[in-house]
Amino acid sequence: MCIIKKQVKERTIKYQKILLITFLTAFCLSIGAFLFIFILYKKLILSNTILVDKNIEIIDIQDGTPKNQKEPKINLELKNTILEIMNSPEIYKQDFDLDRLVKLSGASYRDVSMLINNVLNKNFYPFLNEYRIREAQRLLKDPQNEVYTIETLSKNVGFKSRSAFYNAFKEFTGVTPTFYIKSVSGKLPEKEQKEKKEKVKKEKEKGEKKADN
Repeated sequence: MCIIKKQVKERTIKYQKILLITFLTAFCLSIGAFLFIFILYKKLILSNTILVDKNIEIIDIQDGTPKNQKEPKINLELKNTILEIMNSPEIYKQDFDLDRLVKLSGASYRDVSMLINNVLNKNFYPFLNEYRIREAQRLLKDPQNEVYTIETLSKNVGFKSRSAFYNAFKEFTGVTPTFYIKSVSGKLPEKEQKEKKEKVKKEKEKGEKKADN
């Protein structure tokens, strides 16, 4: 009997050790997986933050770029006309399209299309969206501007839907509008962040009241 009890005890201890080793192994693997995911997440946040900073730098460079630079003689007048129109409030109207650009430029549809495609190396709608997204970035960058929801901002720069704005913003900046707004807001002084939050709250309350009416 003593021998049997001893064997049972030894086996019990052996199984307990196996269970303990299994548990510790699983625990270590879980910790390792968690740390791996956490590091990837941090890297993603860092890379997105860098993208936001680069986009802000691009805006600053564009705003400070001299307009009178040497350009090829071919289509120079038409190019300047098109760029002048693209830098006007006209492009933030939701019905602005290639036909409207052609009409405002006074040139033919063929000439305008060829200049955008061959000289500026763009297709019209990506070309238009880039200007609209840059304007949205400027509005978000300036702490003096009124705070916008994504829906309001998208309409103010000419997009007909929130999803179209969202996709275009992600395509040209590399980050979502939500991430960009949070990143830019995080760079503001605490007082201005508080004022922005209050403005957002008031804007939402106004929207709810209009909806109720």
